[in-house]
Amino acid sequence: MKDKQSQEQINFLAAILRSTPVSVIAVNMDGKIEYINVSTEKMYGYTSEELIGRDPVILYGGSEVEETWGRIMAGIKEQGFWRGEMLNKRKNGEIFYIQMSIYALLDSDGKYLSLVGFQEDITDRKRAEEERKRLEEQFQKAQKMEAVAVLARGVAHDFNNILNIIHGHVSLLGRDFTINETQNEHLERIEEMIHRGAGLVRQFLNFTRGTKNKISPIDLNSLIAESTEMFGSITSDIQIFNDYDQALWVVEADSGQIEQVLINLYLNAWQAMAEGGELYIKTANITIDKTAGKSEEILPGNYVKVTVTDTGIGMDRETEARIFEPYFTTKEAGEGTGLGLTSVYRIIKEYKGFIEVFSVKDKGTTFSIYLPATK
Repeated sequence: MKDKQSQEQINFLAAILRSTPVSVIAVNMDGKIEYINVSTEKMYGYTSEELIGRDPVILYGGSEVEETWGRIMAGIKEQGFWRGEMLNKRKNGEIFYIQMSIYALLDSDGKYLSLVGFQEDITDRKRAEEERKRLEEQFQKAQKMEAVAVLARGVAHDFNNILNIIHGHVSLLGRDFTINETQNEHLERIEEMIHRGAGLVRQFLNFTRGTKNKISPIDLNSLIAESTEMFGSITSDIQIFNDYDQALWVVEADSGQIEQVLINLYLNAWQAMAEGGELYIKTANITIDKTAGKSEEILPGNYVKVTVTDTGIGMDRETEARIFEPYFTTKEAGEGTGLGLTSVYRIIKEYKGFIEVFSVKDKGTTFSIYLPATK
């Protein structure tokens, strides 16, 4: 009678284990799986026949097997159980997060019989936590950037006032003093730089305030020539090569914004060539037909293509896929905001253009910008 009751209790407990929504796995002291329940089959995609007698490492999705197993056994020896999170792997190769509790089953003499693990799939929870953390970080960064923008607007106004004073004195020099041709050329150059500086201040204020841009036809060849001349004057360790299509179509945009795009690309190339290198800028007319479009976002039509190629350190595929993300940067903390290429992407998209990137690690990077053309 007692044997019958004991068997009924065993069957009852076995039924509970089989039907519980929590994954249950038992591993013997030879390191082989000796039991799994239905929830484990559903969680991992294996049948019990496929797992019984196998090493449980088949289910592990992490990279440090020995270290993880060592931590688990240390916890079990200390307190009789181990609890924690880990990455495991389904039959189809999908990696997912689990919350696991492992307990040691002992006989009457205190000898280990087996280890029993109870697992819960927490992938959705982990992803939600990561997304919440990412959004919190972005919100904090956005608050900081807004504070910086307010401060920068004040600095820009002060800088503009300084430029106006310099311009006034330059005008007085040209009017009140007799100067030779060379001196006059220097004054004209100073005035040109003052106007360019004022334009950059205006563009910066427009950017921080979100005001409308001044759209006009642009000769990109001339704009590139001016911007590379200015950039080249501060980068003696980089050789700049230009290859212009002399029949380049006209682009309608805000010249200050396009100059901002170019400068950001030059600076990005410069940072990739810490020990010097070569920078190639090329322009060309491109027509994209309906069949050539690479995505629905790329509209068929006439485009002006600007390629900026450096001979720097290049990027791996993971970095290349993320370079236009806000705040993403490979620089050390304090050396970059991660917004330069984001602003490039935003400006090009604003004009219904698109941008392509091709990079080879340790060889260099090419950015190709396409802007709708007006023939």
